[in-house]
Amino acid sequence: MSEIIPNVVVSMPSQLFTMARSFKAASNGRIYIGKIDTDPTIPENQIQVYVERENGDLVPAPQPIIINTAGFPVYNGQIAKFVTIQGHSMAIYDGHGVQHFYFSNILKYDPDRLRAALLSDDGANNIHWGDDSIGSVIDQLNLKTESLNDVNLELDGRLSRLDSEIAYSSDFKSLHEWASIDKKHKILVGGEYEINETLIIKCESLSTNGTVVLNVNSDINAIQLGQESLSLLGTLKNNLPKSAISFESYSSFSDGDTIAILDMDNGSYHKSRDYYKKGEFFTVRKTNGDTVFLSNPSNDDYRSGCHIYKINVSNFKKLSGNFIINNKSDNIETRNAAFLIIQAFNAKLSNLKIDATGYSSALILKNCKYVDSVNLSISNRSDGFQLSETDYAVSISNCEYVNLNGFFLSDRHAVAHGGSGHGAPIVNRFCNHSGTFATSGLGLVQAADFHANTENCSFSGYMNGVSLGGHNNSITRSVIDMPNNLRDLPAITGAEMKSINHDISFNTIATNGNPDSIYRGVIDFGGNSHSYNEYSDRNGMLKINNNYIYCFNAKTGVRIINRGSQATTVLNLSNNFIINDSNSVTSIRVEVATGANFRAAVITGCVFTPGTKPDISGCDEIIN
Repeated sequence: MSEIIPNVVVSMPSQLFTMARSFKAASNGRIYIGKIDTDPTIPENQIQVYVERENGDLVPAPQPIIINTAGFPVYNGQIAKFVTIQGHSMAIYDGHGVQHFYFSNILKYDPDRLRAALLSDDGANNIHWGDDSIGSVIDQLNLKTESLNDVNLELDGRLSRLDSEIAYSSDFKSLHEWASIDKKHKILVGGEYEINETLIIKCESLSTNGTVVLNVNSDINAIQLGQESLSLLGTLKNNLPKSAISFESYSSFSDGDTIAILDMDNGSYHKSRDYYKKGEFFTVRKTNGDTVFLSNPSNDDYRSGCHIYKINVSNFKKLSGNFIINNKSDNIETRNAAFLIIQAFNAKLSNLKIDATGYSSALILKNCKYVDSVNLSISNRSDGFQLSETDYAVSISNCEYVNLNGFFLSDRHAVAHGGSGHGAPIVNRFCNHSGTFATSGLGLVQAADFHANTENCSFSGYMNGVSLGGHNNSITRSVIDMPNNLRDLPAITGAEMKSINHDISFNTIATNGNPDSIYRGVIDFGGNSHSYNEYSDRNGMLKINNNYIYCFNAKTGVRIINRGSQATTVLNLSNNFIINDSNSVTSIRVEVATGANFRAAVITGCVFTPGTKPDISGCDEIIN
């Protein structure tokens, strides 16, 4: 038999009303029911009273309620059960109208209302346990359950992402674990990180989710995309002339191979730096026995015995995001970079911002080909405590067809074309850049820089000066000036010139100071021994056409000096406006210190400020 728990007392639903001082019925008395803490005899204070019938129906009853001679409340003469729906005051009077009882609140608790409150959505808050309500305890349990559900969802999401081709850095214990896993697409989640080893990131595309701050505590590259990977396949069987589309070799090649032909022994491209070698990239179109057919003609000639290397092209294809990379090391001169991209072919840089502090370069592109870009912002500055200034915002090192667009700033060169003896030291070719190229001036050099191993490359836009070297490069449709702390340097200077074959056209060029104080011009080729000299061995034409050249404080507008070249050259200096505020300015000065005379100088269409004059003594012929 189940346990019996009695909890309802058997009693009369109708209460006997008696006198206050004697145990007699309050016969013919009156009962008044009203609002709590009010006088219920006043009609405005009275509340509705009901007669509850046997079937449970409620019938409104008038007041006062009559007490019969036996002391029971009656309705139409019948003893009845009277109820209300709320707490109330009660006054009891005898048949003579004398008050015997008054209760200000006859029912402290409203059971039906309490039942309704407990059954409501907020009912658990009406029950307390210790210092908390039951509702509060339930809420805490729900939060814990939701938190566990969130953890499960997050784990499910991470497991799902781990199965996909996208890897988020936040899904891994460390950045190095994330960097080393093989995934096509990687997202570096915004935040601040400390690293002591280079992040060599394996991926096809890299982007950020928010701004990434990397604090680098050792003398290393911060982020590297791609690996230096090449292998020697063999040598050229015969000489390879310029513009050739095939060569003979005893080595084995496959269709689609990326190769580099390099003259590593005695083919220095420019003797100013022995690591500037003659070389370029090719793609093998097909093979037929010992004959290898190329996808493009050669840009140079190569002797038999030149080395042929296979380039293992990186998988990297795309980079975007916002990076702040701080190098805490004091040694800028180690040539390390915030970003190093190696052997990337057919890649795209877009909406990329790199703010580097304390690196030699913010970004190095090494042995890359066909790299396009849009909306770049690359800056590299010293932190004020380091012992030397930074070198480059972007260093283009032995690359072909790299095109940069955006804003570039460094203490020395904003963008420089150069190279090293590592990897495949080919000549930089067909790189074209547009945007703003600025220098802080701390390095005392111009912002746009062509080293000797550079040809068929160009700048356009706004730049704080140009250092023009190599062969067949151009500066067109640009505004070129110098910052105030470099006001006495030339706006355009020659350095490491493979030839004088360059194009400077349709520009506005100015300096605020006097380059003549260091024996230079606003445009200056040959003002120092590293400019146009015995290493400048190719024939060509220097075109300085259709420029506005402002030399308000300078003594010389355009200055060209041969310091040893034996090449056959022509100077086309036509249609320039050379403007100054002094009659003592030499608009154009051409002279020969050593080497061959210039074949001719064309100055037709030039406009000089009255009182200025050209001084062209180093030419066999002057055409005006």
